[in-house]
Amino acid sequence: MIIILLTQNKGLESNVSSHYGRAPFLAIISEETLEVKEIIKNENHHFEGELSPPKYYATLGKIVIAKEIGNNAFHSSKNFGLTVYLGAKDTLKETIEAYKEKQLRLATKGDPDIHPSNITVQKKTQKEKG
Repeated sequence: MIIILLTQNKGLESNVSSHYGRAPFLAIISEETLEVKEIIKNENHHFEGELSPPKYYATLGKIVIAKEIGNNAFHSSKNFGLTVYLGAKDTLKETIEAYKEKQLRLATKGDPDIHPSNITVQKKTQKEKG
């Protein structure tokens, strides 16, 4: 499954959150069909759950799509086996379409000259990678 971080539950018109760990809602998307299976409340430890965001996300799927990510969250996500794509669009619908069209970027190790709360992203999009 694919997880997309959301600020609200308004179906395909939901806004995508820019906060990796503190998005109040999560869209669960089928990897095969790219259909929205459900939108759920985020229950990681920022919302009184017991698991860190990456550990919680790993219980739900293998891919996380976000607008941006901090270095610690990136490394923790990798440790839990998550693949993170960056460059999410404003809405859930637009983000799913961007993923489908291979327009998102695979997250890579952060550059020391980049703000420590964000990592750089590969210049190659999904499409360019094959």
